[in-house]
Amino acid sequence: MFGMFKGREGADADLMPWSDDYNTGIKAIDDDHKSLFSAANHLNRAVKRREGRQVIEGTFNMLMKYIHEHFAREEQLMSEAGYVGFEEHKRLHMIFMS
Repeated sequence: MFGMFKGREGADADLMPWSDDYNTGIKAIDDDHKSLFSAANHLNRAVKRREGRQVIEGTFNMLMKYIHEHFAREEQLMSEAGYVGFEEHKRLHMIFMS
């Protein structure tokens, strides 16, 4: 699943570069996904630059908080839309968070 992120090197390189191929067509979700990619890249840069425990933990905690908020928002939209794959997608969210 994460093989698409291989080969990114250097402290300033994005671990997870955004591609419009990832767009869902739902602005709120696409904006969330872009923000998540940006936050993950920020965390990756902080680790590579050895910015210190406080910065790295703060960045990680912010990312995890945003992931929780995004998953809740995404699941709400999927449920409201009657998305057929909702239960499986929700299960994947739970696996990711465990």
